[in-house]
Amino acid sequence: MRFIGGLFNILMVLLLATSAEAKSSRQKKGFNTQSPRNVALNDGRSLQPQISRSKDSNPFQKRHALNLEVFGRGGLYSLGYEFSPRWNYDLGAGFSYQSASPLFLKLEVFTIPLYLQTRFFASRHNLIAGGGITVVHLKATSEAIIVDEHTLIPGQNIASMTLPLPNFNAGYEYRSSSNLFFRAQSIFFYSGRLVPFAGISAGFIF
Repeated sequence: MRFIGGLFNILMVLLLATSAEAKSSRQKKGFNTQSPRNVALNDGRSLQPQISRSKDSNPFQKRHALNLEVFGRGGLYSLGYEFSPRWNYDLGAGFSYQSASPLFLKLEVFTIPLYLQTRFFASRHNLIAGGGITVVHLKATSEAIIVDEHTLIPGQNIASMTLPLPNFNAGYEYRSSSNLFFRAQSIFFYSGRLVPFAGISAGFIF
């Protein structure tokens, strides 16, 4: 019986020692470490102001732009709007109306350029390239002719047609710290053969 009692006492001492060691280990872990969730939350709180400041100061975070293009996709000029789903590419559309009156004719040209373009660097100085279609609507009407005080020949619709002109472009873009941008680019229209063109544009990002 004494032998059995001695074994029992030894087992109890071993169990108590093991329990104390486990408790001490848990306390050390509690003081010296944090759970991954708490670490992630703390890191998020510490980085949040920096991220917010970065977005506010980064011109490539702005998604919208208005621009005026001269000698570009829209002909002599066009007014355009661009939306940027990501910093490195834009979806754009424009509109232009031009008219001329040679002799007794009135020529009207409506253009709607639609395009997608990409930029290669997140920098104020950039290379851009893209492509799209310019929808051109031509309308020719004759002017009214006064034969005499009793005779008036009204104007007639002589011709009307709509042409889609595929095109692609490549050029240079500069973005200022005040959210203005400037572009100079070469544009190639395809109408059975390549027709080179050149355009410049300026706009505002918001």
